[in-house]
Amino acid sequence: MILFRFAASDKNSGNDPKELTMTKAFNRFSAFAGGINQAIYYGTIANDTYVGTSDNDQADGNSGDDYLDGAGGNDFLVGERYWELVGNDTLIGGDGNDNLSSLGGIDVLDGGAGIDFVEYVQTYATVSYLFDVTAMATTTGVTLADGTIIRNVERAHFDAGLGNDTFIGGSGSDTFLGGGGNDLATGGSGETYLSGGAGNDTLSGGGGVDRLSGNEGNDSITGGTHNDFLHGDWGNDTLFGNTGNDRLEGSDGDDLLNDTSGANILQGHSGNDTITAGNGNDSIWGNAGADLIEAAGGNDTIYDDDSVSTRGNDTISAGGGDDIVSLWGGADAIDAGAGQDSFTLWYGGLSDDFLIDVSQAHTSAGSIFSTGTVIRNAEFFKIYTGSGDDTLVGTAHDDVIETGSGDDSITGGDGNDSITGGLGYDFIDGGAGNDTIWVAQPDISEGDTLYGGDGNDALYGTRTGDDVLMGGAGNDSIYGHFGNDTVSYADATAGVTVDLNLATQATGGSGTDWLDDIENLIGSELNDNLLGDGADGVMQGLGGNDTVAGSSGHDTISGDDGNDNLSGGTGNDVLMAGDGDDLIQAGAGDDSIDGGLGLDTMSYSTATAAVTVDLALAVSQATGGAGSDMLQAIEGLIGSGHNDTLSGDGGDNNLDGRAGNDILNGGAGKDILSGKAGLDIFLFGIGSGLDVINDFSATDGDLINVNAYTGGVASPGAVTQTGSSVTIDLGGGNAITVFNASQADVLSHMVW
Repeated sequence: MILFRFAASDKNSGNDPKELTMTKAFNRFSAFAGGINQAIYYGTIANDTYVGTSDNDQADGNSGDDYLDGAGGNDFLVGERYWELVGNDTLIGGDGNDNLSSLGGIDVLDGGAGIDFVEYVQTYATVSYLFDVTAMATTTGVTLADGTIIRNVERAHFDAGLGNDTFIGGSGSDTFLGGGGNDLATGGSGETYLSGGAGNDTLSGGGGVDRLSGNEGNDSITGGTHNDFLHGDWGNDTLFGNTGNDRLEGSDGDDLLNDTSGANILQGHSGNDTITAGNGNDSIWGNAGADLIEAAGGNDTIYDDDSVSTRGNDTISAGGGDDIVSLWGGADAIDAGAGQDSFTLWYGGLSDDFLIDVSQAHTSAGSIFSTGTVIRNAEFFKIYTGSGDDTLVGTAHDDVIETGSGDDSITGGDGNDSITGGLGYDFIDGGAGNDTIWVAQPDISEGDTLYGGDGNDALYGTRTGDDVLMGGAGNDSIYGHFGNDTVSYADATAGVTVDLNLATQATGGSGTDWLDDIENLIGSELNDNLLGDGADGVMQGLGGNDTVAGSSGHDTISGDDGNDNLSGGTGNDVLMAGDGDDLIQAGAGDDSIDGGLGLDTMSYSTATAAVTVDLALAVSQATGGAGSDMLQAIEGLIGSGHNDTLSGDGGDNNLDGRAGNDILNGGAGKDILSGKAGLDIFLFGIGSGLDVINDFSATDGDLINVNAYTGGVASPGAVTQTGSSVTIDLGGGNAITVFNASQADVLSHMVW
């Protein structure tokens, strides 16, 4: 409603100030006004007569049977403002582009010359009107069902009542607002707005750009030849787009949307809709409900729903072309058809545990999900899941996969995939291709397992979790971030060399990798060379004959299978040799050593002072030169370059003193003793077994002490020469064999 304040003189009074309050009819006229001029007439309750001037006049007949003639100019002529004031009026526009408005009565509405507009409002009428704007544009015009005559009018607004009305548009911009009946409305060659109102209406566009809305009832709506907008609104509606690039929208009912020409937008709503598109590049939304969507050729964009909260069990046939399809859950049946089709699975708001395997989605048999969804003939996928524990398998193409907060298992397959794990413990396998693998930041402290597979991959661990990252074949970039992260080469096809002090790793068996923020290493099943840095780390050799060395940190080192060489470094380390005949190098710290199966040797060759080590002790022992060590399942000892004391246990031991004046005591069992350089003492106690001295040297002054057997009483007869070796028989099945020695030298260096 618009309020005008003006000055006008009428036949009854002087030049008095007036107020004119115009209805919605006059308000619409303002859109066509050429400006407000000074000549304004406001009628009385009587039968008024007004003849305007050549100016742009405004006249409101008020009540009564009024005669309003605009004469020249672009005039506004209103028969009445309110339903209660309806009269039988005559409105003549005259020259100019005029606007005529009537709320009822038996009127004569004559636009005259120019391009004129009529608004005819019959909201409460019970008769059925035929409102033909094309015929109204003639000098003869039309006579409506209520007797009203309309002529010389090129554009119209018809607000219908309760009857079954018929509207035919003209060449201008027309509007039809249907009422409560079953209306038939057809647009003309101009731009038309048709609204069916209540009832089961039939609306058809014309030659202009039309907007058609069914409103209530089960409506049939057909577009025209241009780019039209069709809206079904309430009811079970049928929408046909016709030619042009149209927009079709259903609403609450079970709607039928069909537009097989042009590049169209087709959008269902909350019902179970049937949507059919053509060969254009169409955009289609099924939205809520169980929808049937059929596209044909063209590169279409299809959304089965608009969110996981409105998901339905939809059936989609994408047809030919390179289509983009988005699914929001439900048990859907999808046939992507010919072309290179891309799918996005939006399951992000759901807590269900999904099994989504799209590895066979490119085939005619398709892939079947745990949700019941079947997808056929699809090539590319983006998958987004929620908080459930999901299992996802990608395609041979370039996939995008992003999971939620569950404990997920993801396999990318072939192709250059982008995979992002969410919160929770995730296992991610990129598969073949150059993959990029991320996890959510921050994630749980337990961390995730990321495997790049073949190709040149980039792996990014969590910011807080303890991750296991495996690059696989190819030249990989691996970023552990914060946390206690592990790089694994368990799948390498040849032995690897990895030094955590370096960023770039020419591994030899698994490409050239870039490592950043990595604390731990796992080798391959072959012969590896693994070296830690100054941080506390865990290094594992797996199979093969591995060389694994820690550094200044407190490291945990395991050799597993194979004959391994393990070294702890200067920290307090835990070394587990595993199977095989292993060599373990003690460091300066307080170490715990488990030789495992096989014949394992503990070496103190790097000790900075003499060491005392007894293999018979099952507790931590202060070695003197290499910290306090706990030894278990060790068969051999190698001393330092100092004066060491090395003792075996009840098994078959191999003791090597190296340089220095060493004391070697094999204990029980069949022991092999090697003093090496220096004046060494080979000490034998009761029950020493059958032992061998490998490198007795009279020149170095080595001594053989058997006092435990003789009690200080010499027994030269027990020493005999056999070939190049000397045998010392200690009785009771105990004997010593001295290789490469003479009887005289041995006797002269015996301690009886």
